[in-house]
This record gives sequence, structure tokens and C-alpha cells, in this order.
Amino acid sequence: MDDLEFRTRAYSNPRDDRADFISAIATDPSRQKLVAELRALDDELLASVSAIRVPDGLRQRLLEQTHGEASRSNTVSDIPAANQPWWRFRSRGAYALAASMVITAGLGLSLLPNRPSAQDLEFHDQLVEHLYSEAPSFSNSDAIAWEQVERVLTDAGASLVMDDATRALHMTFANYCGLGGAQHGAHLVARGEHGPVSIIFVDNTPVSTRVNLKDERFQGRIIPLSQGNIAVIGEKNESLDYYEQLMVSHLHWSI
Repeated sequence: MDDLEFRTRAYSNPRDDRADFISAIATDPSRQKLVAELRALDDELLASVSAIRVPDGLRQRLLEQTHGEASRSNTVSDIPAANQPWWRFRSRGAYALAASMVITAGLGLSLLPNRPSAQDLEFHDQLVEHLYSEAPSFSNSDAIAWEQVERVLTDAGASLVMDDATRALHMTFANYCGLGGAQHGAHLVARGEHGPVSIIFVDNTPVSTRVNLKDERFQGRIIPLSQGNIAVIGEKNESLDYYEQLMVSHLHWSI
């Protein structure tokens, strides 16, 4: 089983007990870690849903409302009670129970995290492969001129708002990037506190939800935008929130 199929099945059902899935887990520690994380997330979700309490008095209010509506309907109607549809005299408790179940289910669904699609996972894997192939090129920590960064961004059909925050970034690498089959993209690298921080702009189809990077060495995330994606990636102990917020707020696509 290849990684794309494994990730797709793991995200859709981390408790899949089919033999091929179990075998795929057993052969790879990173897969074991991913499945353990997804199962823990499912357990947290189940605990959260189970803890939801139906508000006091909800059942009585629903009963009263249903009874009132039925009374008004019977008052208006001239049809004898014996000829009324059978469902008008069903237990009012059933309505309250159904309403409570709908409320609980709705709250439960609202807690469900959006899981990456197969296309999202494929792009994730392409991104990781690209990152490792480019890594030797940005091992240098010397700063490059902002003119070089701007040329790459222009070729990629993008621009960054220039202010004190962006100028303070210590850029060490900038290159055009056609990741994911995109027509336009740019790979920038800034010097972080614990190593290089990759900032990758790609104008391909936005991922369906934020995707966290799964890798032994790197951490990061893919953030969907209206016209493409931004990936912010660094070493495991690098703080990336600042770079993400800065890039999302300062990026403009000109294509």
C-alpha cells in the first residue's frame, strides 16, 4: 500500500481493521504514529459529544410547543377526531426525544474536524518531496538582496506588501516553484531561530482545509487562500505562527 492510499484511509477511518491496513501500519513507525494521533482525536471527539448535556427544561418546552400547535390545529379543523391522521396523536415525548437527538447530533457534527481530501494529501506529499530536493540549496544563511526576492515573486505572479515587518525578514533563498503542477509559484526561505523557514506560494487549487505537515524532520502547515496555497515550514522546534500571519496578511496575487 503506497503512502497516498494509506493516508487517505487513515484519515477517513483510523480504526480500519482490514488486514492490508493493519499490515501497512505494522511496517512503518511513522504510520503507527499517525494512526495513534488520529485515534486519539476520535476518542477526544467522542468524549466531547458524550459530555454534551441537553438543557434543563428543553423537553418540557418542546412538549408544550407541540401541544399548543396541535390544539390550535384541532380548534381550526372541523374534521372529527376519529378521522384525524394517526400521526397527530403520536406521543409528544417522541418529538422531544427526536429534537434532543438532533441537537446533540448537530453539536457533535460541529466538533468534527475537517479532514484532508485525497488531493490535499497528494499535494502534501509533493510538498515534502519538493522540500527535501530543495533543502541543499538553502543551507546558506547569508542574506540575499530584496530585489532578488521581488524578482522571483513577480515571475510567480505575486507580491508582498513592503513594510518594516517584511523588510525585517532575513531572506536567504528565493526561487521560482512549479510545485503541484502550478503555473506560478515561489519558494522563499527566511532565517529562523532554529534553522531555515520555507515560505512557499503556489497558485494551484486551494486545499480543502488547513493541512499539517507530517514529517520526521519538519513541521509546518498548508494554508488555503482564495487563489492558491501558502505553506510555512520549519524545523520541529521553530515557531511558525508569526511567519504565517505575516505572509497571509501581506501576500497579493497579481495574476
